[in-house]
Amino acid sequence: MKSKRRLQTTFDIISIGYELLDGRILNTNAKWLAEQISGLGGKVCRIIAVGDEVGEISSVIKDSFRRKIDWVITTGGLGPTYDDVTLQGVAKAVGRKLVLNKRALEMVRKKYLELFEKGIVDSPELTPHRMKMAMLPRGAKPLENEVGSAPGVLLKFKKTRIVCLPGVPNELENIFEKRVKPLLERSVKKIHTADRWLLIKGVPESTLAPK
Repeated sequence: MKSKRRLQTTFDIISIGYELLDGRILNTNAKWLAEQISGLGGKVCRIIAVGDEVGEISSVIKDSFRRKIDWVITTGGLGPTYDDVTLQGVAKAVGRKLVLNKRALEMVRKKYLELFEKGIVDSPELTPHRMKMAMLPRGAKPLENEVGSAPGVLLKFKKTRIVCLPGVPNELENIFEKRVKPLLERSVKKIHTADRWLLIKGVPESTLAPK
């Protein structure tokens, strides 16, 4: 039996960071992304939060592959610290090594030079921690971050596209609006839906259910 053809382009949103799991941070990024995707006609199938663990990140991405999701969007874990391991998880999921991406390195270099000239950092030097943000899975493309220092990442694996965005909301929104949304506008299947909302007061759900 042939499977039914999907009418909508499908998305999984994977939010990464222990701060989401222990209640320190409200997951506003996932809400914002879901609104944007739905507005473009896409279908968000799952919103998942996982900790900063390479194995966990890889596992949920592989599950998206298994379910043949069209787009996987991750948020968080792209920075220079030891627990920013999103790209390691992506690399493990797709079976590719992390390599120094020259375009990403140039983006990081320019950003830290700009921060140095503004007096925000003491040195523009490309330290190992800063260069870490330019280590991308082989074949990935960096997405310019006009607000922060960590580039976003775009990678295609078989029929799934993976987009990795920073966890800082204004950085995430900038990269999505400038770099990701134009791609989605060209690739998301144009499906128009209409919703009807009814406001009913004073009637229990158990009374409405049979009607």
